Amino acid sequence: MLAAARQAGVVVIRLLAGPESLGGVFAPLVAACRAARAALIVRRAYPMERESLAEYCTVDAAEAEQALAYFLHGGPGNAEQALRFLADRHLGGAFGWRTPEPMPWEGFYVPGQPLAAGRPALELAPWWRDGRPAVGVLFYRNLVQMGETALAEALAEALDRHGCNAVPVYAYGLREDSNGRDNAGPCGRCSAAMTAARWCRR
Repeated sequence: MLAAARQAGVVVIRLLAGPESLGGVFAPLVAACRAARAALIVRRAYPMERESLAEYCTVDAAEAEQALAYFLHGGPGNAEQALRFLADRHLGGAFGWRTPEPMPWEGFYVPGQPLAAGRPALELAPWWRDGRPAVGVLFYRNLVQMGETALAEALAEALDRHGCNAVPVYAYGLREDSNGRDNAGPCGRCSAAMTAARWCRR
């Protein structure tokens, strides 16, 4: 990692916790980036965390937040635009880039259907049959972002074989903020589980 940082023009670090989450690697990594004069962006994976990491960045706050937004919303399209954005800003590129394309923080997943946070088109799912009991399947949003939904689909198909309708719901996370409030999206405990439960009771 340190060898790669010494040769990089741009380094983006997303931390699940604070700098201590990388153990003894974080400080040498920052030092290597600064020695190489690489553009360095350090942010937490969860934006609601209050600890500031701005002191480690070598770019302005607006650029750091835009770079983070590409990765927060995720997906191949945003990943491509992130690379274009950073290459144009720091590597002499002229690729052009678009602003991050939003993705719902939570929602219902139906194969082949657009991701949406509103009413799901569950009847379009290949495993859906009217009149059967419904079972919620809760999984992480990043699996949808990476296209790794095979497990959720396999669970839905298994439920289908046992005479149940699956209600797959993706969620950014299941976290509670410091005030103990239930909030959707990346600002607290995701309400996706409760949404799925309400739907399954219908």
